[in-house]
Amino acid sequence: MSPSVLLVGSSLSGGGAENRFRLLSENLFGGNVSLALFKADGRRLDQPETPVLDLCWKGFFSYPSMVLRLRRYLQRSDPDVVVSFGVYPNLVAWSAMRGLHKRPALVLNEITRPYQEELDTANPFRSYILSAMKRHVYSRAELFAANSSDGLNESVTHYRVDKGRARRVWNLLDMRTILALSAPSEAQNTEHIDPSICIAARQDKLKRIDTLLNAVSGLQQGLRWKVDIIGDGRENVSLRELSRSLGLCDRVTFHGWLKNPYPVIARASIFTLCSEYEGYSNAVLEAMGLGVPVITSLCSADASELGREGAALTFPVGDVHELRRQIGRLLQLPELRAQLRAKGREVAARHALEVVVPRYESLIREAISLTQPQGGVRV
Repeated sequence: MSPSVLLVGSSLSGGGAENRFRLLSENLFGGNVSLALFKADGRRLDQPETPVLDLCWKGFFSYPSMVLRLRRYLQRSDPDVVVSFGVYPNLVAWSAMRGLHKRPALVLNEITRPYQEELDTANPFRSYILSAMKRHVYSRAELFAANSSDGLNESVTHYRVDKGRARRVWNLLDMRTILALSAPSEAQNTEHIDPSICIAARQDKLKRIDTLLNAVSGLQQGLRWKVDIIGDGRENVSLRELSRSLGLCDRVTFHGWLKNPYPVIARASIFTLCSEYEGYSNAVLEAMGLGVPVITSLCSADASELGREGAALTFPVGDVHELRRQIGRLLQLPELRAQLRAKGREVAARHALEVVVPRYESLIREAISLTQPQGGVRV
């Protein structure tokens, strides 16, 4: 019998973390779960009958009412386990469970690097409050999970998470859907196209897209290439100005946000990640699953591991000259591209839905067993 599971998250629409949450919502225990969302934005699930609680997030001052709304739902639905994703859903879920007569098991998930994100926060008072709350809450869950080795290590080091209760979980890739979406439309002419160097990222300073533009501007004469930039954000204007100043306007395409970015990624010769720091990039895994060679900044321990495995080329964060060198190698060495494609697909296969969902299910059953000495599920 499947346990009664409530998943708490921010929304079903957004970047890699929201996509992972959606995939779990649709596939965990065959989709037999309930959802509590900060914003129930109406995105369609594969299981339209899934119960969805809208916590009605409207800003900072709505958190008390959100906690109360979730608490009442927990009292009515009496789940076996609550699984939350991200800092604020983690804090809301834990707060809503305080003092319940029948408390479900709690699994908290970090979706990024919590300490590095804290250092990057501009408001020191907000950073201090969040840090104190995470230290209090993160150590009190039955199990604590993160999809990156840095996220797990930072939580153990800085937020009192017990190593014995900490678990590494993988990202989720729905490669069947991604491959179907990546097929070019009949209107797209894929012949005689210069090799594409693609990056898909939110356009803010953290993602360091300027590193790529500066790197390609100095590529040796005679190489054929173009750049595809997918995404939007606050740095869009400055990135366009940089492209103009470097004389790249004829070679760089700003696609903006794309509902379906996969055809652009799939036809690329190189996929790049230039971030200052990351958890475990879902965009990199998707590119690998599509057979696109990857160059990544050394923005995380996982990125370093990809380099050691031979699944990606790497460069120090912000190192324009090394990124330029690695791009030049890939454009000129087809055997290196083939090697990276093969190893990248091996890495992506570890994150396939059919591999990762059963691991999440085992994690959830383990958490329930920690609240019930006999290991049974309440019925």
